[in-house]
Amino acid sequence: MTAGDGAGGDFLLERARIGSDSEPGFVLGSPAAIAVDRERHVYVADMASMTVKVFDEAGGPLRRFGGRGRDAGRFLTIGPMSLVGPGELAIVDDARGALSTWSADGEFLGELTLPEDAHDVGQVEPWGPESLLLLYDSSERGRMRAEDKRGLLFHQTSRTSLATEFQFGAAELGFNHDPTPELHFESFRPPGSFARIGPGEIAYAPAFYEGNLYLFGQEDANGPWRFRGVLAGFQPSGRALEQLQPAGGVLKNLAATVYSDRGVQHFRAVHTSLGLFSTRAGSLVHFLRVRLEQGRDAILMQTFSSTGELVFCQQSDLLTKELLEGGLDHQVLAMDDLRHVYVVSRTPDWRVPTVRVFEVRLGNDD
Repeated sequence: MTAGDGAGGDFLLERARIGSDSEPGFVLGSPAAIAVDRERHVYVADMASMTVKVFDEAGGPLRRFGGRGRDAGRFLTIGPMSLVGPGELAIVDDARGALSTWSADGEFLGELTLPEDAHDVGQVEPWGPESLLLLYDSSERGRMRAEDKRGLLFHQTSRTSLATEFQFGAAELGFNHDPTPELHFESFRPPGSFARIGPGEIAYAPAFYEGNLYLFGQEDANGPWRFRGVLAGFQPSGRALEQLQPAGGVLKNLAATVYSDRGVQHFRAVHTSLGLFSTRAGSLVHFLRVRLEQGRDAILMQTFSSTGELVFCQQSDLLTKELLEGGLDHQVLAMDDLRHVYVVSRTPDWRVPTVRVFEVRLGNDD
């Protein structure tokens, strides 16, 4: 399938379902994060039990670990979660202010204290042999201020102490701060996601998505980070719409036409980034929830080539249908290096979540 083919024919093929019919102890309650290792083992951080449940690629249960509590090796909140080395898993507990590490077999390896200003950690990833890269909001919890330029920061930290080596992003990302003196959110989302796109370079997708990905990079592994530019995901088209904010209008690219405003309207983002991922070929895959021109919400997928060109932007009929029926938990999304997407959805009885595994099929576009 090439960019612009059709007006919504799907590009996802379901391969497996995980967790809905598992044996006792492995049924999912409230999945908060997903990670996938090279053996295609699927790790699901479950907020209901405060455990990590591990499945094989067909959905067979393997093991579980963790549990609720205030002591080391226990959780009060669980996630985000990521693989930070061969057979090593890092899990954030925002309530306890801790980042714990575990072996792939579920052995507790230790934990570190998060920086005091770390709220709503959005992502943690390995960055070289000695460092981690953390994305978190460091403004006052649940609040963003126009004059507070500390929020939505990247922190490159030591693996052994989480001491900040470099921090960046605040000055360039001031667009995330509403110009009103104070803006409260009924539910504050983590600050977006990022993906590695080459040696010393990342792309960042803000949670409140306004049509651009932002690029940052290092000249060398021990050097400071610099803002390097923008990848345009949407382009303005047509006249501004009266019912939107003054900065609003229509954004159109390829097979998608969506509304635009300043990013926040009535305490919710009109467009929200759900996850940004890199592929083996060096391209970027971006999932997002948008407001379509017809006034309804949809799930889109964008693909950027290794040179930064937007080559695909189209609605997933399958995920959009679940979204409209209220069964899709669009905030829990993961992707492995074989272009399998892991999405949490709920069965019609609204009680049992399932991790559904889809293969992304884009022909030769990747």
